[in-house]
Amino acid sequence: MPLLINKAARLIDINLAERDPKTGKTAVTRYRLMPAGKPVEVPDAAMKLPYTKAKLKNGELALHKAPEAEPDKDQDQEKKDDKK
Repeated sequence: MPLLINKAARLIDINLAERDPKTGKTAVTRYRLMPAGKPVEVPDAAMKLPYTKAKLKNGELALHKAPEAEPDKDQDQEKKDDKK
């Protein structure tokens, strides 16, 4: 699931409505992105909403990349030893 961060000076809510196929009831899930707050994990369906796309395009929202795990130094050393 992607991480979004709010770059605007105001609160941004993303509301995602999901219909239960068995009961037919609709449940709305709200994702609150605080100004200058921590990144919020949102489902892929929220990324497809026109509202979210518009906010990304005008710079109010930004995709936040999770820090990639650095390769283990021991594994790098083993690879060097194998080449010898």
